[in-house]
Amino acid sequence: RHSAGIHVDFQTHATVLSIRWTLRSDSLAMPHMPATGVSGLDVYIHDPHRGWTFVANVRPSGLQNEGRVILPPLGGGKRKFRVYLPLYNGVSKLELSGNEGMPLEPIAAHREENAIIVYGTSIAQGGCASRPGNAWPSMVGRDLGRSVINLGFSGAGRMETEVVELIGQLNPAVFVIDCLRNMGSFSETELKMRVARTAVLLSTAHATTPLVFVDLDTDGGRDRYADRNTWQRDAVLALPELRSRKLAFVNGEKLLGTDNEGTVDGVHPNDLGMRRQADAVSAVLKRIIRKQGQ
Repeated sequence: RHSAGIHVDFQTHATVLSIRWTLRSDSLAMPHMPATGVSGLDVYIHDPHRGWTFVANVRPSGLQNEGRVILPPLGGGKRKFRVYLPLYNGVSKLELSGNEGMPLEPIAAHREENAIIVYGTSIAQGGCASRPGNAWPSMVGRDLGRSVINLGFSGAGRMETEVVELIGQLNPAVFVIDCLRNMGSFSETELKMRVARTAVLLSTAHATTPLVFVDLDTDGGRDRYADRNTWQRDAVLALPELRSRKLAFVNGEKLLGTDNEGTVDGVHPNDLGMRRQADAVSAVLKRIIRKQGQ
């Protein structure tokens, strides 16, 4: 229903990309998030030297949309492109085409066992990035050259047993858990129980797959969340069966920076905050992947 994190990769000689897409909802924007992020599409090109770089955003005007993008030259041969789908809307139909005589050739997705799963809240889903490619899980995917399965659920992501069991049926390289933002109503006992249960369920299903738990951002007057970070760490580290496995935590002290400029509303990251969180998560994941030798 929401296509956050979904993208299409292809290669082509084309110099013009035409895009037509049909949205599931005519709610194109939100009060604190623009239509370019809620319902638009992003186009990226892969530069062998710079990695994935932004080309253009195609903007929605209703349920039925069309866009046309001039593709930049990048030397000889076929070039690789990526189109990210909307963050807070769904797409029921997508059509991509090059200029006449220039076909688009699909590129197969990365194998699931090399992918990163991000399970979290509206922030993981992409609220409130200005465009789809700026959701922090997508940034992490480009940083590391990996597919990211975005399981960010706006208003949810509370480590529910049923959801964690479903996630455990997947077989990624790493699980990243970023749920604390929506667990503020829980007591210390309830929060610790949910965190411990999540860790046990995932580690039981995947004995050697690393688990990464993300702290809440505690800078900029948000020190009241420090207790939740402590409870999460204590709950995981208290489990004897997890002490010998790969565990990591993303520190929340500077997760969105130290200047109070990283959010749109004091909670949801803007593009700057998304980049800062992506940097923090990528740094931890790079160390883990290096140790795995993947």
